[in-house]
Amino acid sequence: MEKKTFKPKERVPSDRMEEAVLYVLNNKSSMRATSDRFNISKSALHRAVKHAQQLSKPEEFKHTPNIGNRRVFTMQQETSLVEYLHTASKMCYGLGSTRLRILAYNYAKELGVSYPPQWDQNNKASEDWLNGFKARHSKILSLRKPEKSSLSRATAFNPTTVNKFFDNLQRVMTKFNFTSDRIYNCDETGVTTVTDPPKVFAMKGLKQVGQATSAERGALVTVLNFINAAGGFIPPVFVSPRINFKTHMLNGAPLGSLGLSNKSGWMTENNFLISLKHFVKHVRPTSQAPVLLILDNHESHISLGIVRRVFMGLQDHLLLLLLLLLLLQFLLHFLLQFLLQVVCLSPPVNPPSDSSS
Repeated sequence: MEKKTFKPKERVPSDRMEEAVLYVLNNKSSMRATSDRFNISKSALHRAVKHAQQLSKPEEFKHTPNIGNRRVFTMQQETSLVEYLHTASKMCYGLGSTRLRILAYNYAKELGVSYPPQWDQNNKASEDWLNGFKARHSKILSLRKPEKSSLSRATAFNPTTVNKFFDNLQRVMTKFNFTSDRIYNCDETGVTTVTDPPKVFAMKGLKQVGQATSAERGALVTVLNFINAAGGFIPPVFVSPRINFKTHMLNGAPLGSLGLSNKSGWMTENNFLISLKHFVKHVRPTSQAPVLLILDNHESHISLGIVRRVFMGLQDHLLLLLLLLLLLQFLLHFLLQFLLQVVCLSPPVNPPSDSSS
């Protein structure tokens, strides 16, 4: 016996359906004969004729196929949902699958459209609707795993702030003409003492497979790196999660690395100031050979104490010059007063005697 194959139904063009309906109404033809004549499903023709007979002027019947009749939202309404998802994703407040289903349920209730009663039981749209929604918009939508972004970084990344940064960068580059080996970037990264184990071969069917490590949960160590645009770098800074730093904590570290400690293992204001001194020690910036250091807006980098101490360090030579000027002014003033006193205390010169007297 020959195997039956599934043949998808062909969509009937509107003009053919309208011609078949008029043929039935004008010639009083039967549904079966007309459906065979125009190659149309008898049930579809019956629905169209019934709809035409309900009109005041059946001859003006227009066939509008109800494709996607189980769709809850219209294409325009789903386009609004897609635009909302794009906007929320750009603002770093994207919606996941569950939140999208809840949003679709509330949106359907607000619009007053017909939706399955199962939505009211779960207070959210069904998974079937979600799968259909993703399939209909697969060219412009995809389920992505987002990266963690802090609120300060998300709000600071805007056209005004970015343009201001590049304007300042262009101004200092034009003024000082930095070479690539004098442009440095510094940033912290967190490193754990226990890394994730790789995949290993084990017996199939085991529920749990273990791998020996130094500890189940490692400690966080912050590493601060200084790298220039030419590819060079200076020894890094390690911040260990300890109250007091011990020299053995730098075993295996690059030669010349700086070791610091903090209870949480994070970078703090005082540790960053010590790191800046470590940077100056290796790079040795001067007024004749300045260095551009680019860093982010972490609170330990831009605190008032850091800014004040850095500017005080840059102005040490100016303060020394000011003190010398004040001392010179004091000496000149003292010398002038001394000369005035000498002139006032000296005896007057006797006038010459008159020869006539």
